[in-house]
This record gives sequence, C-alpha cells and structure tokens, in this order.
Amino acid sequence: MGSKSSAQALQAEANRLYWRSDLSVNRIAEELNLSKSALYGLLQPLEADAGCPQCGTRMVFDNRTARDRGLARCPSCDAGAESAGAAPAAGSDNGSRVVDRDDEFLPAPGGTADEPALPSVGRTLAAGALLGAAVGLAVVLWTERRR
Repeated sequence: MGSKSSAQALQAEANRLYWRSDLSVNRIAEELNLSKSALYGLLQPLEADAGCPQCGTRMVFDNRTARDRGLARCPSCDAGAESAGAAPAAGSDNGSRVVDRDDEFLPAPGGTADEPALPSVGRTLAAGALLGAAVGLAVVLWTERRR
C-alpha cells in the first residue's frame, strides 16, 4: 500500500511542477530523479475552463504549449477548439484540476486546420534558401577579400 501512495505522491508532484511552475521539463525530471519519458508518463492533461462544443465534455490541455496557446481538445470525441477557456497563469491555482486519465501522456495532437502543428513546408524551404544564400554570399565575399 505504501508504494502505491508514494507513486501517487510522485505523480501529484510531477503534475504540480509541470502545470504550476515555469521549470523546464528537463529540470522537473532532474528534481524528481526521473527520465523525461518517465516524467511524461506521469503527467495528466489539465482541465480547461470550457466544455466541448460538440459533446459538452470538459476540454483538456495535453501540455503546457497547448495551454499557453489556448488549444484544448475533448478527451471524449477528440474535437479541438482554440481558446477553450482562459489558460491559467504559471504558478497560479485558479481552480483548474488535473483530469484522471489512465492512458500514457501523449503530446498534443497536430494543429487545427487553421493552425498546423508544424511550420508549413513552404516557410521552411524559404528559410533554408535564405540561409543558404546568406552563407553563399559570405563565402563569396570572404574569397574575394583574400585575393
């Protein structure tokens, strides 16, 4: 019975540090003497202040990035919604609570149709092309100065 209560205490502390502090995941894992993957396994989604527009179930934030961006999802029907309730400020306790969830913590699903989870391929290619051009120009100028 003691190991179950200590496991619950560890999970509660991991969730408290993750959701109510500005500490990095690496720092939290270090403080709790856990690997990052073990820490992620302990984390539970944070309940948002809004219900799902499709089924009414309380929306949740899967991680701090989703919370900070106001991107919640429904744990029942997996619908996503932007600005699903005010995101609690780091370090504050505004009555939000961690939702019980038996499955392992997973990063937030991909973005919405309006906001993709990753930068668009076009933007990535353009940034790479600009960086390559800048490096090429620097090499040409350096070569010319050496002559």
